[in-house]
Amino acid sequence: MKTHVSGFHEGLLFFVSGWRKIFADRSLRHLVWLPFLISGVLTFFTARYGISKWEYLKDLLLNSAGEDFQFVMYIVLIVGAIVSLIFLIYLAYVLQTIVAIPFHSLLAEKVLEQSGKRSDAELTVLQKSKRTIRQLRIGMVKATLFIFFGVILFLFSLIPFLQIVTFPCAMLLVAFDCIDYSFEALDFGLRERFIYVVREWSQWFGMASALGLTLFLPGLTLLVIPGAVVGAALIIKAERR
Repeated sequence: MKTHVSGFHEGLLFFVSGWRKIFADRSLRHLVWLPFLISGVLTFFTARYGISKWEYLKDLLLNSAGEDFQFVMYIVLIVGAIVSLIFLIYLAYVLQTIVAIPFHSLLAEKVLEQSGKRSDAELTVLQKSKRTIRQLRIGMVKATLFIFFGVILFLFSLIPFLQIVTFPCAMLLVAFDCIDYSFEALDFGLRERFIYVVREWSQWFGMASALGLTLFLPGLTLLVIPGAVVGAALIIKAERR
């Protein structure tokens, strides 16, 4: 019981510990702000292109509609603007998720090496390159799967009373994604990963709870993710059982 309580507490503070590590270690900082910068630039130019097309579409709809349909067209445009804004926010999240994959992998690797949980000293340059390519490939597949399941959970959350189930599942999914970078860096197989989260379920639930609390401030979850990746690398138990 004591182990589970300490594991939950450890998970609950994991991204706080991660950000403390980032602020204390200058070598990690560029791996945090670079993906935000790249995805931010991509989102800006996408939004700029979308706004230019939106202006064209608005003029086309209003000019083609008769006076009797002007009010209806304004409602359509308002609804369309809201949907477009939601899509832009989701696009920013997707871009950040994809762009951040190699950076988060490097974050996890560096922290694990510094904490003595992993060593690349005996690997050749070719082996390191192969591992990096494999991690990128797996990361892209993982990102696609997580986005797919995220959409499914979002659709289920629109059904009354199902939010009670979908919300914890979504947070557990995000928590697993954060620790999965460390799993990959430690060469954990799929079976070993599931064995770990079942064995250390209190730690996993603590991590999910911490991420759930960030939802009270929109956008905060996206900002804490780098600290969550580092925090997961700090608290993960590297030994296999």
